[in-house]
Formats: sequence, C-alpha cells, structure tokens
Amino acid sequence: MASIWAAPAAGQDGATLYAFDEAVAGGETLRLRWPTAVAAGGADEIAVADAEGPSLAVFRDLGGGEGWVVHAAIELPAPAYSVSCGADFYLISTRRPGVLLTVAKSDYTLRELALAPGITPGAATCLPDDRLLVHDLAAGRLVVLDGAGKVLTAVAIAETVAALAPGAGGGFYAALPGAGEVRRYGANGEQLSSLKLPGVGPTPAWPVGLAVEANGEVVVVDRHGGRILVVEASGRLAGSGSRKGWEPGLLRFPASLARLPDGRVVVADQGNGRVQLFRRLEE
Repeated sequence: MASIWAAPAAGQDGATLYAFDEAVAGGETLRLRWPTAVAAGGADEIAVADAEGPSLAVFRDLGGGEGWVVHAAIELPAPAYSVSCGADFYLISTRRPGVLLTVAKSDYTLRELALAPGITPGAATCLPDDRLLVHDLAAGRLVVLDGAGKVLTAVAIAETVAALAPGAGGGFYAALPGAGEVRRYGANGEQLSSLKLPGVGPTPAWPVGLAVEANGEVVVVDRHGGRILVVEASGRLAGSGSRKGWEPGLLRFPASLARLPDGRVVVADQGNGRVQLFRRLEE
C-alpha cells in the first residue's frame, strides 16, 4: 500500500528556499519564444526545447560575466514534450507519435530511436545504465526501455504524466498535473508514496517538472502557481521559491525544470519566453 506524504494547508508554502539568479532568453541569432522543456547538460550547458521552429537550443555559460550564449541550434521535426540528459546525449520526446530522438552532446547529431510498435512517448527521462523511462500515452503505462528501445518493464498508470525523474536505488518520481501530485516508485515499479501538493488559494497545483536531490528532496515546479516547491524525503513541504508574474525572478506558465550540478535549478518560463536560473538559499 502506497503511503500518502503529509502536506500543508493550501497556500502555506513554507520558507523561501530559492532566489532568482539570472535569466536566459537568447540573442540576435536565436531568441526563445515558447520554451517547452529544459535539461542540464553539465555545469555550464543547458538545452532548451522551443515550440517556435521547433528547435533545441543549446546554451553555454562562458563565465567571466559574459553569461549564456547560443552554442548550437538543432531543428526538431515537432515540438518537444520533454528533454533530459544522459551520459553523452540529450533525449527528446516530441509530439510526433512513436518518435523518441537523441542529440549527441559531442557534435549535436540528431537521431531517431527505434521503439517497439505501438508506443506513443510522452514525458521521458534517462535512467542509470543507459536505460530510458517513458510514459506511453497510447497504453497508459510507464515503460523502462533499454538503449535500443526494447521494453524491459511496464507499470500501468491512468493519469497524464507531465515529468519524470530518476530516484535512488533505481526508483523514479512522476509529476501528475491533473491530480496535483508527485508520486514515488520503487525500482520494480511499485508505487511507494504520493504527495498532494498545496494550491494557491482556490487554484490547484499543477506540477510539470521535477528534480531529485542527493538527500532525497524533490524540487517541483508548479505551472498554475508559478512556484518552485521543495519536498523533503519524508514528504514534508520544506519551502518554496518564486511566484507568478512577468518581472525577472517571477514565472508565468512554467513548463519544465532541471537541476544544474552546482545546485541551481533552471526553469522553462514559457509564458515569458525565457529560462530562468534560481539559486538555493543557505538555511
């Protein structure tokens, strides 16, 4: 039986744990318009899928105060549903049925991954040992695939999954926006726990992106509330960051979240046509 994480009352977000660091919107050669997904490719690289084009823009941080610049731009056959980063490639799930794409980090070559017949990928993420975790929209299930696209295991799930993230010990987490929940699964696909996220007043939470810290904390971005929420391993809501708005540091219809190695999180701020980086505050 899955346990239910404890959740605070609606509107009680706890301590402020994240502060605005910087925004990335592109430049003269490429300008973000409608970013749908983001992935961290390393300490100084982020990949942003934009429905405009559609395309995958890779940004590099030059350091020394020069900021993030466009390093590569890859045309996609359809808008991306999700982007994640493996050992040496980006994994892209698009809104083109039956297609998963990879982009090599070495030369940004785009390739199509062969899938078992009938799979319609939605949210997807890279797991350890070159395995892939994919929400199969057609069959209503989560599938673990090997590097060749063969199904290794499958778990039935009726709800729409907006984002997936690997957890400890081979397990994983799923963000379910319609239910306003984050669920934790074991390595065998058994649901271990779930958390009903608090809304903002009468507006329910709509989780669309998540990342898992080494200490078991789960960082979630709420599309409806324009918030970053931090959930402890025990299920207690530890705190939050940002709110809804247009100014730098505020979010309007965020669509995805990724974590950089230095602990900052980057959010696809879809309604504002940019991605924003937030740093963790010292507690």
